[in-house]
Order: sequence, then structure tokens, then C-alpha cells
Amino acid sequence: MIQDFQLNPSFNIHFDGMKYHAKIHFDDAFETEAEEIAASAISTLATKVSNRWRQYLLNIANKYRQ
Repeated sequence: MIQDFQLNPSFNIHFDGMKYHAKIHFDDAFETEAEEIAASAISTLATKVSNRWRQYLLNIANKYRQ
């Protein structure tokens, strides 16, 4: 069973003239480091960020299963 945990994520997005960049900081009890994701199109960046969130949540679930 997954127990309650607090998650205070933050992220920012910027465009450097060539690529869009998103920096995600999960700010969780596991001391996860901030991650940067880049893509040439904003829709691709949105997909990559969404996939990263999914992966993060699956990792949390797997930690609690053990």
C-alpha cells in the first residue's frame, strides 16, 4: 500500500531561440534532483514532461511495494 507522502513539485519552461526547456524539481522526501528536459517543439516538450511525471510516479509506487 502506498502511504501518504508530500510532493511539492515546481517547474519552469523557457525557449532559448532553438529549443524549449523545462526544468522539473519534484521536491520530495527522496531528495530527487532537478531535471532538465529539452525539445524543439512545445508539444514534444509537453509529451516528454508528461512521460517523466508518469515514470516518477511509477518509481514512487515501486519503492513502496518493496
